[in-house]
Amino acid sequence: MRISIIPAQITTVEDKITSSLNLTQIIILVMALVLSFLIYLVVPPFLKFSLLKIIPIIILCSSISSLAIRIDQDIVLNYLILYFAFLVRPKIYVLLPSIKNDSYQESNENKEPLRQNQPKVIFSPNQAYQFNNLAKDSDKYVFKFNKKGKLYVQVSNI
Repeated sequence: MRISIIPAQITTVEDKITSSLNLTQIIILVMALVLSFLIYLVVPPFLKFSLLKIIPIIILCSSISSLAIRIDQDIVLNYLILYFAFLVRPKIYVLLPSIKNDSYQESNENKEPLRQNQPKVIFSPNQAYQFNNLAKDSDKYVFKFNKKGKLYVQVSNI
């Protein structure tokens, strides 16, 4: 005697299709039905079958329902929204000057500039002569900068 297990709930193809729909897809499909019903109500002859009503209803339902199709776990409507947002983006970016803080600007205006407070360096004639010779004999010296901007001077010949 064979024993077979019968599931308590047998799912049909319709059950599998409707269970895979999300809320956005259901809203899109219901919106297509509501708009087609409004066309059926508003377009004359009122509440009667007519070929002039059926053709726009079929076109409308097929175009709106195509927005509910899933591609890579996302519906076509989301792709269209992204595409239209790309089309209406600003093409030219204008860089505006930054707005300065008034309190910061007032505090800097009250202070004297630092350059006026710094002492001036005056070289003696002997030191000035040595700097001029340093510039003339630049082949004897190697100037190197490190990553932080410090200057290193190497003497090659004495």
